[in-house]
Amino acid sequence: MKYYIAKIDEQHGEFECSHSVMIATEKDAHQRHEEITKDWYSIDLDEDPNQEGVYWNDCMTYQSGSLTKISKKTFQELGKKRILVTFCDGE
Repeated sequence: MKYYIAKIDEQHGEFECSHSVMIATEKDAHQRHEEITKDWYSIDLDEDPNQEGVYWNDCMTYQSGSLTKISKKTFQELGKKRILVTFCDGE
């Protein structure tokens, strides 16, 4: 299992924000990050035909931001704090 902190970038017109999440996965990290982004808010998002990796929901867009590998110990310590949404494969 590998551990990451990932960002999902969200844009509502001129307003932009990023959400940080933790990912524990044995899959390709970039692929798993993309899956999570595409399913953000559990909404079936449409991919922008002109921009790969950009997903639309009405006037909002979502795309994968940075992806940083972290240690299992760091992942566990941050998990205890419950400050980030966590995605763990197989649990």
